[in-house]
Amino acid sequence: MDQGLSRRRRVRKNGEFLRVYQSGKRVSDGSLSLVVLSRPGKEETRLGLSVSRKVGPAVVRNRVKRRLREIFRLTRPRFKPGMDMVVVAKPPASNLKFGPLQESFLALCRKASLFLNA
Repeated sequence: MDQGLSRRRRVRKNGEFLRVYQSGKRVSDGSLSLVVLSRPGKEETRLGLSVSRKVGPAVVRNRVKRRLREIFRLTRPRFKPGMDMVVVAKPPASNLKFGPLQESFLALCRKASLFLNA
């Protein structure tokens, strides 16, 4: 069983982020914003994270990123294949514990119709 978030499951390059930002569908709430773009013919759903310095110092930003990666890893089997998603953390995300952050992320995914059975 794959425990990590491998390179093929991440949006990594600047051009990939720009393509998602320019052509993707946006949904947001108070603490997170989600931009999603379909990649027809691709198997993997990929995650990109954007956490600016407005969220807090490096320790806080890294904690938010670790939590979001873990939430994605745990729910990955539920996602439709071939999607690129970029999660943009807003400053209120720094105050959320794991549970509320997970609820916020999953609500945005439902709103964007990213799950297989939705």
